[in-house]
Amino acid sequence: MKFRASCLLFLLVVASVTQSASAQRGGGRGGGRGGGGGRGGSAPELPTGFDIDKLDPIAMLVSNEKELALSPEVLGKLSGMDSDLMRATKPSLAVVDSLRTAMKAAADSPDARGAIRSTMTAYDRAVADIRAQADDASKKALELLTGDPRKKAEQLLQARREEFDKVTKTKRPD
Repeated sequence: MKFRASCLLFLLVVASVTQSASAQRGGGRGGGRGGGGGRGGSAPELPTGFDIDKLDPIAMLVSNEKELALSPEVLGKLSGMDSDLMRATKPSLAVVDSLRTAMKAAADSPDARGAIRSTMTAYDRAVADIRAQADDASKKALELLTGDPRKKAEQLLQARREEFDKVTKTKRPD
């Protein structure tokens, strides 16, 4: 249900941005007000879905299996959790990629500030969904670990959270 609402919002944003950009240009090149160029300033550069996907916390734990001294059983469970996380975040990562395109159109629209704001709201929502899935998976992964491996995993996961926030240019809710 949450995914459907995100997709619907995304489609509405893209449709309004595309329609605004088309109206500004008078339906073709050179028409409208001056023939193009950004109106409302610069649009923020958004990361790609791939950039965000590379920050998968469970895949990072799996890749550090030797440092964490993971048993084959725990490694298998983490691999399954990683597959689940990839499936859960795939729709939101696709939305992020689509919003990158929408952001470029938003910058050229007559109401660039409003269009950029709407696109950023949809982006923040998609990133929040990805963050929630990753945080949930991280908590479940930590439940599989004890002692020193758990402490090391907590440090690795904290560093990954900070990297996620930096790459996505977002802040964690308090």
